[in-house]
Amino acid sequence: MTYEEWIPQLSENGDPIYRRIVSAIVDDIAQQRLRPGMRMPAHRELADQLNINVGTVTRAYTLAREMGLLSGEIGRGTFINAPSPTEHAVDGGPAVIDLMINKPPALDDGASLRKALSQIAEGFSVTQFLEYPPSNGQERHRLAATKLAQMTGVEASVDQVVLSNGAQQALMAAVSSCVAPGGVLATEVLNYVGIRRLAEFLRLRIAAVAIDEHGMLPDSFERICRSEKVSVLVVTPSIHNPTTATLSLERRREIVRIAGHYGVPIVENDIYGALIEKPDPALFTMAETPCWYICGLSKAVNSGIRVGYAIAPAESIGQAMSAIHASTWTVAPLMLEIASQWIFDGTVARMIAGHRVAVAERQKLAKEILGETSFHAHPQSYHIWLPLPLRWRPHEFVEACLKNGAAVTSGAHFQTSPSYVQNAVRVSLGAEPDIEVLRIGLERLRQTLQAPLSLDAMII
Repeated sequence: MTYEEWIPQLSENGDPIYRRIVSAIVDDIAQQRLRPGMRMPAHRELADQLNINVGTVTRAYTLAREMGLLSGEIGRGTFINAPSPTEHAVDGGPAVIDLMINKPPALDDGASLRKALSQIAEGFSVTQFLEYPPSNGQERHRLAATKLAQMTGVEASVDQVVLSNGAQQALMAAVSSCVAPGGVLATEVLNYVGIRRLAEFLRLRIAAVAIDEHGMLPDSFERICRSEKVSVLVVTPSIHNPTTATLSLERRREIVRIAGHYGVPIVENDIYGALIEKPDPALFTMAETPCWYICGLSKAVNSGIRVGYAIAPAESIGQAMSAIHASTWTVAPLMLEIASQWIFDGTVARMIAGHRVAVAERQKLAKEILGETSFHAHPQSYHIWLPLPLRWRPHEFVEACLKNGAAVTSGAHFQTSPSYVQNAVRVSLGAEPDIEVLRIGLERLRQTLQAPLSLDAMII
């Protein structure tokens, strides 16, 4: 990315604009969208892009320089001054430890991938991977999808499967098949940012459904359905991102009942569901209205296997395939074959079992360092939800953590309604592959929690 391409995604949390610009810089450094040495937009350029005055940009850049994020050179401009991930701090860990990206750690050194590639090379005509595949992939790839869905109790036929380049694309295909531009998408008031961006891309309005520590509140969903025409419900019933809340069987039944009463199609995002050893029934198995079931390998197996699956209502298959074709034409056949090999030969099941053990070990470490009652977490979740003391605001805490060498994600990042503010951060326990480095990162997080507010954080 060049500075000409960087436009900060400002949260709508009510903070002054200059602080939201700094928070965007913090987020994009942690996500590696902004890298050391990258030149930032000139003050006037960024002001014009955001339709704000130059003084606001100057104030943001000044604060970012004081935090050590930027450096300026007369006549040359302003540059990212973030430390390199390979630079080591005094505690022996990397200068910045990733507690931000929500992904599982790799459980082997690539042996499973090498084995799959070797089997593919020996057992198939390699030229088939150099051609366009059938419009909805090989039947064996769709059969693999049904086998994966069975792990969470979902039974489906190969004719119901839509293949995609990851679960996000599957969500896009599902939602676009249910609602036209201008429609209303109901979803949790906190949700991962991909849902908000999907709604913006499809020109949908989000109706934010209230949640508690157990997930979506059925009463809130019903109030929204009474007050307006909801086009589609997108819900994560198992290991919700970011809160890790998991719906009880009673709530699942109630949400399905309400959706049925008001004729609302359901898109069930179950990308984390396979991590749960004994999951409750999926909404898909009890839905009274058209229901989509979305799953994949990126959160429960390996984030690099960019394959997603949608189990779709029969009447929507054609629309969903059209959405896939409009965005990427087809799904990469080699990636589909790797995923299918892993599902059929038991690699996926073994990796999921390994992740459950790894999650338990990492959550135990988090409890030892942060305190058992300080955060919310499903027992099989690689991310935790950390409420902050009242003296901290999320963006201040994220900035302080980054200065202390730990990158976490502000609760404001997940808002689907600008009026809802959650004083918390999401912490990923899976992004750092080395558990001893994770230990250092969690220690830095604890130290930041216990530290007094800096003068920078008190500037308003």
